[in-house]
Amino acid sequence: MIQQTLVIFKPSAVERGLVGRVLARFEAKGLSITGMKMMRLSLEILKEHYAHLVDRPFFPSIVASMTASPVIVMCLKGVDAIQVVRSMTGDTNGRTAAPGTIRGDFSMSNQENIIHASSSPEDAEAEIERFFRPIQERMEEVEQFYDGIRRMKHEMRNHLTNIKGLYESGNFGEMDQYITRMDKSMNVFELAIKTGNPVTDVIVNDRQKAAEKQGIQFQSGFIYPK
Repeated sequence: MIQQTLVIFKPSAVERGLVGRVLARFEAKGLSITGMKMMRLSLEILKEHYAHLVDRPFFPSIVASMTASPVIVMCLKGVDAIQVVRSMTGDTNGRTAAPGTIRGDFSMSNQENIIHASSSPEDAEAEIERFFRPIQERMEEVEQFYDGIRRMKHEMRNHLTNIKGLYESGNFGEMDQYITRMDKSMNVFELAIKTGNPVTDVIVNDRQKAAEKQGIQFQSGFIYPK
């Protein structure tokens, strides 16, 4: 059965420059990489990941070890990937792990044992969710934001075309009413960006606030039609 499993290259692998050699073993075995990122583990995520050890007296040493440097988190995919990766990893204690396994060849420690690997299908599902779901959600948020930007450009083009058409046809009264309606809608915003066009101001500041809520830096540049 095709499975996905989570692997964490611990600081003991990153600091010793072993990531490439260990990863080459997984690739040579025929496993596929479906996700990978470098990150620093927070205390919150470590408490969640090692929830069964939080109350043990050695938990602070686990935290110190896992935060000594950034780690590399990876999702591997293949037939029976969970058991395959566990077998390749070896026993937890590197001193007793069988030669030929990752820990048996590269570790002399119970704690600095190079990698973490999911131990069951349930753990793999939970761990992949834990380490990769925030990125997927973020990508969805960013895509929604840029969809909004595309709509904003369309709306802005329509508004400017309407105002220009009213101006060129001499319908100054209607143009004034059009802009007045835009002014009223603009009152619901605290404007941070002022472009000189009330319609544009409303749209741009609306999108800026949406961007700020998502932690996205917002920059604007404008060229007005003559």
